[in-house]
Amino acid sequence: KVTEVFAEVLRRVRGIDFSELDSVEKLIDLIRLLPSDTSCFQAFLVNALDYEKRDSGPKDEFRHPNETIFSGWADCDDYVVLNHFEAWLHGRDPRVIKIAREDRSHIFVWYEDENSETVILDNTRFERLTSGQTVEDYIDNRHRGFEICVNEKMN
Repeated sequence: KVTEVFAEVLRRVRGIDFSELDSVEKLIDLIRLLPSDTSCFQAFLVNALDYEKRDSGPKDEFRHPNETIFSGWADCDDYVVLNHFEAWLHGRDPRVIKIAREDRSHIFVWYEDENSETVILDNTRFERLTSGQTVEDYIDNRHRGFEICVNEKMN
């Protein structure tokens, strides 16, 4: 897995052992080694994790970021935790949106960057909205038929 290769490179080049990513501090160190450009973190997620829907019921199941990274898979709940954590760590003010329709729900992160542009982090999708576009426009284009249930900061 890419995560294991990345951890091995960090161990050799930087002398940092991420063989057991057992603390939030180690995860913070890992994320800080990546450039602060969100697209770099998204590229890391694309290569490190496979998308798998594994929730056992209608309730969201949020795993610890360390568990997600080393499991090699994630669903939208897991990506929200990772994307929110990365955005927050780099001084952004992320918000979480939960959307739903009759048969399913989805959750993703968005924030306004230093240029007041809206950035969407939807699983491994990184999208900067063009001027005048709103989060609602994004939902209409990418998740047709879904309605916003929650739009708030995550503690």
